[in-house]
Amino acid sequence: MDLPLRSELRRRVDVDQAARKALTALIGDGDTVIVLRPFEQELVDTLARVDRENTEWLRNVIDRQGWPTRTLVGDDGARNAWLLAQHADRDPEFQHRCLALMTSMPADEIHSDLLAYLTDRVRLAAGESQVYGTQVEKFDGRWRPRSLADPESVNERRAAVGSTRLVPIDLRGGPEPLVMTGATPIPTRAAAQRPSGLDGLPQELQKCRETA
Repeated sequence: MDLPLRSELRRRVDVDQAARKALTALIGDGDTVIVLRPFEQELVDTLARVDRENTEWLRNVIDRQGWPTRTLVGDDGARNAWLLAQHADRDPEFQHRCLALMTSMPADEIHSDLLAYLTDRVRLAAGESQVYGTQVEKFDGRWRPRSLADPESVNERRAAVGSTRLVPIDLRGGPEPLVMTGATPIPTRAAAQRPSGLDGLPQELQKCRETA
């Protein structure tokens, strides 16, 4: 096991989550118009920088060693590697590369539920409908899956993943989604005055929210 790599993955995810939680505490569910003041803009800029740095770092790791598997970095390390890829929304091609690498791994080297999350993320970025309904948006006070292919069979697809995290979902939505560990609340409505840099941020700050 590569303990230094496992440790660095943990450190980077800690930074990722701290940046997201700071912005979440400020924005909340995002039902209201967002006009950021200078200190708030600083939080947006910090998150953008964290994502850029983590994306570039993970790219270099993959170039040298391939995808960080459970064997290489442990169960937590593999999850942390996925989270950095999930938040690499500024680089859709890299996200697609990460998805391809995870898909090519033996089943016991990756987490099937995380593969479902990244699949939906990549498909939405490409303008396609998601498969598992892991990315949701808030509409009229209820959280619902975004652009979902064949909604009637989504729970069958979720069950086929074989993970207890992908529980059945109610397509009518609900006031609070079941949130996977590490997920953050997402603002969903367009701001009347969108602050500088917000359009380029990950989907966490626009319409998506990771849910189980």
